[in-house]
Amino acid sequence: VLTIPSLSSPFVVGNFIRAVYQGRNCSYSDFVLDFSNIEGVYPNVCVPLAGFLEYYQSEGLEFEYRNVPTFLDLTNALKPSIAKDNNAHRTSPFNVVWKFSSPEEVHSLVSSYLDAVSKAAVCQKGVIQGLEWCLNETMDNVLQHANTVYGYVMGQIHSTSQHIALCIYDSGQGIFNSLR
Repeated sequence: VLTIPSLSSPFVVGNFIRAVYQGRNCSYSDFVLDFSNIEGVYPNVCVPLAGFLEYYQSEGLEFEYRNVPTFLDLTNALKPSIAKDNNAHRTSPFNVVWKFSSPEEVHSLVSSYLDAVSKAAVCQKGVIQGLEWCLNETMDNVLQHANTVYGYVMGQIHSTSQHIALCIYDSGQGIFNSLR
């Protein structure tokens, strides 16, 4: 049983990876994830966690989830939404982990994020264009260079602090091997 203490600190992802590694070294292949202490959900934790869960499952590991709060369940972090199969991102892209695998899906997700940000916030000149370039470039790099089938993305708008939080993840070969 692995207790996930938080989904607001990126340290949780590293601790999760270490715990699974140690479990595998002890010949465990079935894990229980307990989410009873979760109070907030942030992209920089949910997106890599979603990607690692799917990666580990493809390696034959099993995960059971306990005490999953409703707000975590709604993010689809434990079973990411496939962008091509779910058009909900076109009207409400935020607070959900999306899985993408094609340039068409990237275009649709980026357009949805830009539309939603434009409607939710007054942005300085160039912010929307910069966000568009950043999302397109990063998500395209996943498809072109990661040597993996899927990428994952989640975004949030934090209106109180006037921040946009976005995280893009892939379980591919890494920057070093891409450049090689």
